[in-house]
Amino acid sequence: IWMRLTLTNSAIIKRTDNAENGSIVVALVEGHEVTLKRLRKRNNSVALEAENPAYETRIFGPDQVAVQGELVGLLRQY
Repeated sequence: IWMRLTLTNSAIIKRTDNAENGSIVVALVEGHEVTLKRLRKRNNSVALEAENPAYETRIFGPDQVAVQGELVGLLRQY
């Protein structure tokens, strides 16, 4: 199921520096870009998968991605 996050929604984030494979995380990429993506760890790489199928999965080395938080809820406003 696609988690559609819009400007009127609020992501509820738990601060943490690690997360389970498959969790949606706040990730600091290469020390300067912050993104909200699904985390996939494979061998010696980290994949950040967008929930939106229009965006490609991005692959990084483990030293290029730092988990800063994990999505624990979504508050939707209609």
